[in-house]
Amino acid sequence: MAYDPVRFLVVRDFLNFKKTNQWAEQAPEQLTKNIDRRFYFHLLQGMIRHQRLLEEEIRSRIKKPFHKLQDSVVGILSLGIFQLYFMDKVPARAGIFETVELAVPFRIFQQKGLINAVLRNLQRDPDKKSRLLNYPLPVRTSHQDWMVARWQNSYSKSEVQSICEANNVFEGITIRTKKPWNRAQLQKKLRAEGVESRLHPIADQALIVENASECFRTNAFHEGAFYVQDSSSQVFLELTESLWKGDVLDACAAPGGKSLQILESSQLRHLVINDISRNRLLKISQNIARLNLNSQMLTISDSRRLPYLKPFDVILLDVPCSATGTIRKNPDLKWTAQPATLLKQEDLQRRLLEHSVLHLKPGGTLVYSTCSLETEENDLQIKQFLENHPEFELLPFFQLPNVPQNYSPYLTKEGYFRSLPSPEMMGFFAAVLLHRGERTENNFA
Repeated sequence: MAYDPVRFLVVRDFLNFKKTNQWAEQAPEQLTKNIDRRFYFHLLQGMIRHQRLLEEEIRSRIKKPFHKLQDSVVGILSLGIFQLYFMDKVPARAGIFETVELAVPFRIFQQKGLINAVLRNLQRDPDKKSRLLNYPLPVRTSHQDWMVARWQNSYSKSEVQSICEANNVFEGITIRTKKPWNRAQLQKKLRAEGVESRLHPIADQALIVENASECFRTNAFHEGAFYVQDSSSQVFLELTESLWKGDVLDACAAPGGKSLQILESSQLRHLVINDISRNRLLKISQNIARLNLNSQMLTISDSRRLPYLKPFDVILLDVPCSATGTIRKNPDLKWTAQPATLLKQEDLQRRLLEHSVLHLKPGGTLVYSTCSLETEENDLQIKQFLENHPEFELLPFFQLPNVPQNYSPYLTKEGYFRSLPSPEMMGFFAAVLLHRGERTENNFA
């Protein structure tokens, strides 16, 4: 085979994503070596992350109108330009040669000269990276215009720039050390099994692991020394650790990381883990067993119609949302999100809040969270809820006990927890609502 099969599959699947907005979470079965699978995902995810910038570079370097270019030419050039801009470890000459040769399996032999000329000229351009600064922010960081405009209405100019730049940085999954392990011990054990990691700079019990697939093959994983949990969720749950006591309900539990961390709370009496998906609950159950945590009640139900007869001391409502805070690890959201459907979960979020009130003890605590950057799903949901429910009040995060100094930047003056996307954190929002002790009539839409 004269061409690189990994690069061929990357271009094939990149073009398929552009047509269908879908991509597989698993590498193609043809790639049996771990190094090839890692290279495949690095290239494909990178091309999706930087799609708009790559296409703008093609437009600026080819006289022919972009819409008249063959899809395979665009795909191959996108790969080549991505490597030249964002993969310094790949020698430029070798990368260009392998990329140009992809014209053969895509049967565009006559375009080899064009592809080679564009990439060679880019390679020789001494100002190519400084030129990128001339593009508008949505183009330079590859976001849709309307998405950036939304954030500009909610955040400062510097915050929006940081969000957009952070959305293009994802260095690996974040795992949480399970007690009684500490992360130095876990890091040493993983290294002994050939998996490198680094200490998370903010979350105290977190490690960042680039090679996720190898991580899950280790003895440390099977012995229950860690579980996957985004750093923003870890910080949020550490801040609220004093709240998780008595009878607790995690109403929308999947994928389950928050339930696992709550189970480590010493004040917890009982945790009910609920989700609408049987398959996702099964995975949570398997993780509970692997981590040797106390057996819990797992229930399958729609959280708008919870089946419980006894109320809870604390309810965690981690609601479905637009997930715009997770673009760092889900770059496809840049292109699959659309203005008309971005807030499609907004009404569901309101209904979940309303229904959860029926299952909370007088004087109980309701914790609301999202992985969204959108004000309508965060601040405005809480403000509307408090207006409709005077029997509740906001417990400001800055009034919680024992707030570590390095966590204080995520506590807003309004009393919320908010992390914006950064190289270390996902976007996340949370609010703590305290029931004053007396119920009032609830208004359901």
